[in-house]
Amino acid sequence: MTVVCVKLEWRKRCQVRSKDLLAVLPLQDLYKVEPTGAGWSFYTRSNYETMWHIELLPAGKGTQMIRLTEERIPPF
Repeated sequence: MTVVCVKLEWRKRCQVRSKDLLAVLPLQDLYKVEPTGAGWSFYTRSNYETMWHIELLPAGKGTQMIRLTEERIPPF
């Protein structure tokens, strides 16, 4: 399984290794779990006042990809 991490807000790739990041995200606090047209979508908060959008997507030929996107929490 491939794990890819991006920061959409800042248009950069994450500085840490994606699999290491996935290992420390608080997955027990997932919310807004929903199916998408291609896979599944989840959200969780980080300890750094951001949230992570986690997507489980097909990557072709029966493989899956996890895409982690760091986003800023809305100010409300």
